[in-house]
This record gives sequence, structure tokens and C-alpha cells, in this order.
Amino acid sequence: MVKVVIDQDACIACGQCYALCPEVFQDDGTGTAELVEDFQGDEVFEGKVSSDIDCTTDAEDACPVDAIEVG
Repeated sequence: MVKVVIDQDACIACGQCYALCPEVFQDDGTGTAELVEDFQGDEVFEGKVSSDIDCTTDAEDACPVDAIEVG
């Protein structure tokens, strides 16, 4: 498992993360990214994701404002 955190203050709602990795990221209804329910922790913007889901790092790399941290 890897920890995934989305900085919702930095997120510009570009949609790259949920376009590249819809099994982990989704639109919160306003365009801002959040984790899908299966991976949410206490908050919708942070949680643990199985390390065998490779697209989380693709989404992290594609985020134009570095709002996603995988680690």
C-alpha cells in the first residue's frame, strides 16, 4: 500500500488525474480531485492505494501543479 494525498488547495481541477487513473481518482462534483471511496481514509483527499495500481504515479507525474503526492 502507498499513501496518496491530494492538495485540494493546489488542485486546479484540470482532470488529468481522474482521466489517467479513474480507479483511484474522481471529480468531487466541482472538478477538484478526490480519491474514490474504496481508497479514502478519514478524508476524501488522502488514503492508501494498493502498490500494484501503477497509474497513481502516472497521475502524480501528470499533475501540472504537483497537487498529488504518492509515497
